[in-house]
Amino acid sequence: MNLPPYKAWINLSKSAIDKNLSFFRSLLTPKTKLFAVIKSNAYGHGLLDFSSMISESRKCDGICVDSVQEGIALRKYIKKKPILVLGATLPKLFPLAKKNDIIITLSNFDVLKAYLSLPTTHRPDFHLKFDTGLHRQGFQKNELLELIHLLKKEKLRPLGLYAHFSGARKERKEETEKEFIQFISIINLFRQTGFKKFLSHISATGGTLMNPKYHLDLVRIGMGLLGYEPHEEYHNLSVTSLSPALSFHSYLSEIKKIPKGEGIGYDGVKQTKKEMKIGIVPIGYWHGIPRALSDKGKVLVRGKKTSILGRISMDMITIDLSHISEAFFGDPVTLIGTDGKESLSALDQAKTINASHYEFLTRLNPLIKKYNIE
Repeated sequence: MNLPPYKAWINLSKSAIDKNLSFFRSLLTPKTKLFAVIKSNAYGHGLLDFSSMISESRKCDGICVDSVQEGIALRKYIKKKPILVLGATLPKLFPLAKKNDIIITLSNFDVLKAYLSLPTTHRPDFHLKFDTGLHRQGFQKNELLELIHLLKKEKLRPLGLYAHFSGARKERKEETEKEFIQFISIINLFRQTGFKKFLSHISATGGTLMNPKYHLDLVRIGMGLLGYEPHEEYHNLSVTSLSPALSFHSYLSEIKKIPKGEGIGYDGVKQTKKEMKIGIVPIGYWHGIPRALSDKGKVLVRGKKTSILGRISMDMITIDLSHISEAFFGDPVTLIGTDGKESLSALDQAKTINASHYEFLTRLNPLIKKYNIE
């Protein structure tokens, strides 16, 4: 079988990404912009690899990243679309952001005062972020009048105002609505005090799926474009029709039989109760397979689901081949993706260890070779 010359590789499906982008675009009115969130190495999908698939799409109006450094890396390839940094930016990076036409987030008075200390030629465009309940970044409600006074005094005009829901899903419906109402009051206060032209946004993937009124001027779609709902409750909604864009693979590097009563892996934590046929897969926690999946995780071989045996090593896992008689050296092994009629998603793997699929995907080693496929 003709496999890539790597121990591990990732396939990215352009058709899946296009499908997901079209789905979210279909939920929005023409006036609502869609910004793709590709922060943190595009949630493990590869910053440049993923962005190359959406940068020319007319369905995507802009890009969100976590840092100026990510923005600069993308600006070499994305010339026209706006790039918004959602994370904190050190003041010494403001001039670089300005030079590369990157929009930053201002979320507290310390960073705003540092911004004001620079000459206007070194000040990048900015959005203001507000804390409506998540209690991470953001100006607070009791700071609004002081903030508006300072902005008017310094003749500063934000390109946008935004917030982030603390958990946009059905079981937090009341909290989500309360946060939305608070954000609307912030928007109204800015308009009443003379700020007329700005973009307002509060919804990531969850808010976008939850209620059309939360769309406002712009939505920020990250995990949804990658083919995953933000929370399990959305899996049962008929409105969702997402396709995971990433599959993660390795191969069988060794096959052997182990007698009854032997230990498998470090410290022999897995004991054979009978003679077992096992396979070695040359990837481990360095590649992004959580050690917590030891003796719990699943993989796919020859269209069949099978178990990880014993402890996951830095660069190897052992799997059960007892029921896969046709397995051979060099056969592909799938950790995320589809093989025949069986499939494993990042959510499936994460649920096994009570973790988040966000965490599982973003911890995939960024050095793993990626292939763009249709």
